[in-house]
Amino acid sequence: MTIRLLDLFEHPQPNNILLHHFYYHIITPAFPSPDELDPIEVWEEGLDRTRDNIHSLDPDLHVVIVFNESNEQIGGCVWELYPSPRPNQPGCGLLSYIVSTPQSRGRGIAKLLVTDMVKSLQSHGCTLLVAEMHKLGISDGTDMDPTERHYAFQRMGFAPLYFPYIQPPLTVDLIDVETNDDDDDDDDKGGMAAGISTDLLLLAHCDMLTSTHCVPSIDLLEYLDGFCGTVFGFEERKKWTNLLWYQSMVQHLETTPFICCLDQLPAPWREDETVPVSPGLIVVVGSGLISMSCALTLRRARRKVVLLLIEEEGEEKEEPAAHREFARKHVLAELMRLGVEVQVGINVVGFKVVRDGYQYVVVQSESKHRTKNKSLVAMKAETMVVGNVASRSGWSAAAAAAALRVRSDRSSSRDVKIVHFAGGGGGGGGTVVPQMQVVHGMRAAAEVLELSIESKEEKESQSTKSKL
Repeated sequence: MTIRLLDLFEHPQPNNILLHHFYYHIITPAFPSPDELDPIEVWEEGLDRTRDNIHSLDPDLHVVIVFNESNEQIGGCVWELYPSPRPNQPGCGLLSYIVSTPQSRGRGIAKLLVTDMVKSLQSHGCTLLVAEMHKLGISDGTDMDPTERHYAFQRMGFAPLYFPYIQPPLTVDLIDVETNDDDDDDDDKGGMAAGISTDLLLLAHCDMLTSTHCVPSIDLLEYLDGFCGTVFGFEERKKWTNLLWYQSMVQHLETTPFICCLDQLPAPWREDETVPVSPGLIVVVGSGLISMSCALTLRRARRKVVLLLIEEEGEEKEEPAAHREFARKHVLAELMRLGVEVQVGINVVGFKVVRDGYQYVVVQSESKHRTKNKSLVAMKAETMVVGNVASRSGWSAAAAAAALRVRSDRSSSRDVKIVHFAGGGGGGGGTVVPQMQVVHGMRAAAEVLELSIESKEEKESQSTKSKL
């Protein structure tokens, strides 16, 4: 099959006819979810190099279309070249989309496109080409099986970076809606912007790497800043550098000058093999305003928090409706704005959290007894906070705390600490006024923070003793 490639960046088309056909007839059918595809206006603007608002750090947008011998479009890719803010540095490339029509698959088109992309980047002196890949078990909105997509990217020459990647938001509109960032004061809150995703791995192309099979941390930091700059605006750097998801990645990059590329790891790539384990995850389990207040206090203390919120189905709530409405509209909104993952269920069965290299699973036994033999299993969580959800949820905090002392990952030395906070007034604390519920939650959070300090001091003491 005779095919040719046309790069619309190198060969601009004044009427965008080829671009529109590629977008609507080749790309859109392959990426039907609007969340996975840029609006065509973004590509039109990116390809217009005559516009007045081009920033020196704006990436070069390459839309490469594949034609067959009949001059029909049968595939293509979209990639960007992010300039480096450092003088005389080449920057890096990002593969955003790659696709071929169903009739032309299996003919090596993807490999050809990537090879052409690598050659173009190397001609600019670049040594890094990255791509995003959904983790196993997470659909990317296309018709391709996630596992098969891992194999496909490996065949194209990509491998995962050993890095806790968080995809920045794709549009500033989501950020404005979720954070109500109407004034400059919100810039200092350090909140978690809406629109981020922790469902992705960051890959690097192996042919671009040096003999060390590593990527300089400074190169990844420049990629993150380039990505964020295109969303927030390069002159608005403070808008993303104060955000917690950005700071968490920067803190990791500051611990090492290089990030390893796992090019010897065969696909499919599991999360526990590709994402570094980070200490300090705190899981809060509860059913009302106390647990929400606890989670909120911990997050404001810059701890990584997951809230498992239990709601009983078919049972009357003890907490007055007005109180529940207050919690939902105000506290939950603030929790999510600050980046606390909130999972809601009718009981503890089936809760599962995978974040920052931890896998935390809550399992309820099938025993007929309502409280005595209920078991919860925690995996790799440094601290767990168990709230008083009482018997209406089928288990008690005391029973959960006892069960958690029997760890499923016995080989791990990581300790799980239990904090049992009771709401008072019987049941799940529903008869306590909201102000006191908030106080109870803050007290539980304070106890957790004290445990964290004690744990750190114990480690330092043990390290000192070992040196002596």
